Amino acid sequence: MSFPLSEPDYFKKAIQPIANWPVEGVTFLDISPLLAQPTIFEDSIDALFMAMDPSYSYNHILALESRGFIFGAPLAQKLSLPFHMARKKGKLPPPVISQAYGLEYGKSILELKANVSFKDQNVLIVDDVIATGGSITAAATLAKQAGAKTVHCLALISLDFLPGLTKLKEAGLNPRALLHY
Repeated sequence: MSFPLSEPDYFKKAIQPIANWPVEGVTFLDISPLLAQPTIFEDSIDALFMAMDPSYSYNHILALESRGFIFGAPLAQKLSLPFHMARKKGKLPPPVISQAYGLEYGKSILELKANVSFKDQNVLIVDDVIATGGSITAAATLAKQAGAKTVHCLALISLDFLPGLTKLKEAGLNPRALLHY
């Protein structure tokens, strides 16, 4: 690890804000430059690991399509935990369970394989950004339908000017994020 956790600018310098994309008035935070720098990307996985709630022992990682996969898979590997994917409608072969949700500028549906069992297990949902909280809440609903005892969430970025962090706290999902904008 080559960064001090007290220095979030280490990661923020590797994230490029793109104004008015994908729609007017939205500033997209492009994580591509962070991913293109192997040391910073590896450090981000280590930092996410350190940002996890140490009072819980997680049994599964559930990551959201698609950028959540980028952080969820290496985190699951680091923790030696099973990795599961919450995918957009139509991306998983049947049978699946589905959950609709709203996002910053539209609506979507997440799906999870119907044979996934989280019975009495602790699940950590991983995504790249907490914005409105819609997709993570939908994934939490899917995890609970699959039997999860406890569901928490972790993201690289929280857009604190949007209601997501508050919504996830109120839902008892113990949200944590490495970077706050």
